[in-house]
Amino acid sequence: MPPPRRVTRRTPRASFRDRFFTRRTAEAIMAPSSIIAAGAGTAVGVLAGLPVVAVGALGAAVYAGWVLTRMPRNPRAADATIDPRRLRDPWRGYVRDALEAERRFEGAVAATHEGPLRDRLTDMAERVAEAVHESWRIANRGQQLEVALGQLEPVEQLERRLIAARDHEAVATSLRAQIDTYRRIEATAFDARERLRLLDARLDETVARAIEVGLRAGDPVEVGVLDDDVESLVTEMEALRRGLDETAGRAMRGA
Repeated sequence: MPPPRRVTRRTPRASFRDRFFTRRTAEAIMAPSSIIAAGAGTAVGVLAGLPVVAVGALGAAVYAGWVLTRMPRNPRAADATIDPRRLRDPWRGYVRDALEAERRFEGAVAATHEGPLRDRLTDMAERVAEAVHESWRIANRGQQLEVALGQLEPVEQLERRLIAARDHEAVATSLRAQIDTYRRIEATAFDARERLRLLDARLDETVARAIEVGLRAGDPVEVGVLDDDVESLVTEMEALRRGLDETAGRAMRGA
């Protein structure tokens, strides 16, 4: 029997959307160098005698190109090293569970004989690695929300102040906005916690099925269903992370 092939984790590729919504891109958009690049492109158009519309288009194109060159190629690489010790519970536990599930999936792949089934499981293992990465990012965002929540005035105090300020509409309006912000952050963090726990449980279930498929040399239909479930799990993880990023961003701006 040939030695087991090692399953290596690859850093998931980032979409253009992930690359765009980063601090580095925001800094590039507002950087003086980007504005200078746009001005230089416009100047070239003027010197070349181009029409006004073409001059503006050239300046915009140079500006966009300059920003694109400064966008991060893969913002996920910065947090590719997963370290649950940087988190506190329950987030730490969720990430540890996900890492353990990944290790067991890799074990199932290594225990499978060479052939088409092992190749399929190897491909699934890469997607499982992406799910674990998303779990790590979700956990980090969830913890950030909880930290931010701890920095806000407790909602009970805000409600007491709101009662006392019922005759001062401007103050009351401000307090109501603070209460809404607190509750949005609280609800977002709670939802992330519950959904991540559910997705981790589904990941454990998927690993158990992968082990069973490997032992039984599962039929193509069974393997296809497992593949679809892995893909669905990763897609849901990505959707949760993106939705959490957007919701958390709005909540933090409100804070």
